[in-house]
Amino acid sequence: MPDALDRKLAELEHRLLAGHEQIGRGVGVPFLLLLYPPSEELRVCRDVNSLVAKLRAEVLAEALVERVITVQQQMSGPGVVVLTRVGALHPFLLPNIVQERLAGRRVHVPVVFLVPAEDDSGSDYLFLGVEKARRYRGTYL
Repeated sequence: MPDALDRKLAELEHRLLAGHEQIGRGVGVPFLLLLYPPSEELRVCRDVNSLVAKLRAEVLAEALVERVITVQQQMSGPGVVVLTRVGALHPFLLPNIVQERLAGRRVHVPVVFLVPAEDDSGSDYLFLGVEKARRYRGTYL
């Protein structure tokens, strides 16, 4: 049987994945604060990591892909889409996830990712210097 913390985490997941209109706007910023007993710190970290994995693969990635497609469609001639501030997506989204989703779509203009990362000259790079991200198709400069 779910306890109070389980119910709070389920509510957080619902609001982030499907209920954005249920997030209070307060002072103009959609803050969400989940209060829990300090003794539950390890449990919350584990459960939030699971939620981050869901967010990483779904909502944000699809929204960003749709934005790239929309911008491309509004171009009357040759152009380029530049994705800046990619570091702000961490820890919810890695650039290679967006690349994978865009690869399945009809994108006819170059998409430039400005990625704060350390190159390890291997098959991965260190996104923001902290998280390994797999290199996906493309030219890496």
